[in-house]
Amino acid sequence: MPSRPDAGNRSRQVFASLLAHMPTSLSHTSKLGQPDPVAILGAGPAGAAAVLALLQKNLPVIWLIRPRPAGEAAAVGEHLAPEARPSLARLGLEHLLESSDHVPCPGIVSHWGSQDAHEHDYLFSPFGSGWNLDRCRFDRELSEVAREQGAKILKIRSLESIHRSSGHWNVDVRTFEGRRYPISVAFWVDATGRSAALARQMGSQPHRHDRLIGLFASLPARHSESDVRLLIEPMSDGWWYSLRLPGGRLIAVYLTDSDCLRSGIQATRSLWRERFSASGATQARAARNAEPQTFRAAPAFTQALPEMCGEGWLAVGDACMAFDPLSASGITKALGDGIAAADAISGYFDGHRDSLESYARSRRAAFVRYLKHRQDHYRQETRWPRSEFWRRRYGGSTRT
Repeated sequence: MPSRPDAGNRSRQVFASLLAHMPTSLSHTSKLGQPDPVAILGAGPAGAAAVLALLQKNLPVIWLIRPRPAGEAAAVGEHLAPEARPSLARLGLEHLLESSDHVPCPGIVSHWGSQDAHEHDYLFSPFGSGWNLDRCRFDRELSEVAREQGAKILKIRSLESIHRSSGHWNVDVRTFEGRRYPISVAFWVDATGRSAALARQMGSQPHRHDRLIGLFASLPARHSESDVRLLIEPMSDGWWYSLRLPGGRLIAVYLTDSDCLRSGIQATRSLWRERFSASGATQARAARNAEPQTFRAAPAFTQALPEMCGEGWLAVGDACMAFDPLSASGITKALGDGIAAADAISGYFDGHRDSLESYARSRRAAFVRYLKHRQDHYRQETRWPRSEFWRRRYGGSTRT
């Protein structure tokens, strides 16, 4: 009876065939002698930073991206703090900020704790100005740079199965076109955001610390509105942040707890409109009688994985630990996480098995510091002491 072909060899043969039909050729040799030893699952800045930092270390990667479902609104705008510049420089991405679709931001105006405006000017930052990013363009530019640097980018619909054998992960993926391919890789990076999809399959369930949700809308800005600074405005059951983008666009996001929302997208839109009409400084930035051109609700809760890494895998960005938007550090943290993850993975391949746990320890320590800063900042807003939203935050984080 003829012997059955080895499943691992068959997997690698099929995968090699897939690579042959992808747009750029594989030009790197991994430290383990295997093609494409690292797979990054998930788009966004954290995944992109991990991809680029790994390529800088001559570790070829496969970047698996799940396209956004039809009808789901994309992220429109986001603030980038000046502290992101060192990470951008290390990754060779500073030129991306030169696009006219990204607006230099000189600082923050906050009404936190008072009706009066408090200004934080980036003039005194050693890193220069911040930026208001067109997120769609920024994410697209990250993908283009990664492809130019030699990353293999594959759009997938789902992971069909995943298991570890003989030091490698054997995975079946279903492509966006509906085809099923087996892939064999030596290391996985979970960059799937707050869903932490891969970490969950590894048995690490995220611990949530609140119920925060963001109601994001893009609408026309007032013609006379020229202030491009990030604006923060608290209300009785949440708070606003807003920023200007090119083309007269205003991004206005209301943050509140999910149990304050009525079910259904129309009810959610109604809540956004009610709070927008009741706001002061935020509403003043928009054109008169302006209606949202795009709208979406997205999770914004604080969470962290109890296990941030394991044998042959780790999590980055919001998949590892997700911060409250009040920190204004989302992309900055994502870029830093991606770079730190690449350093840890490189050390792992070099035989330093403690490099993964060292990465996790540094993330856990950062999360503890963040929780303390978060509580201290929320306690500075005392105008609504009977509001359940604010009372929850005065007492510290509560896992949900």
